[in-house]
Amino acid sequence: MPIEFYEEIGSPPSLAVRLAVRHLKIPVNSHFLDMGDKEQFKPEFLKLNPAHTVPTIDENGFILWERQ
Repeated sequence: MPIEFYEEIGSPPSLAVRLAVRHLKIPVNSHFLDMGDKEQFKPEFLKLNPAHTVPTIDENGFILWERQ
């Protein structure tokens, strides 16, 4: 089952995760957030990550996000 991966294009932390999952051949479903449009503040994303940061990973309910 693929991991849900929330990222922003151009984000260095998101790119680091993207490169790692590609190298390790881990299947992911990518969800691209437009931070310019404040998509990180949408209620459905804030339920996953109240810190509203990317990258955020959801693996069957285990949520991991970028810490600032």
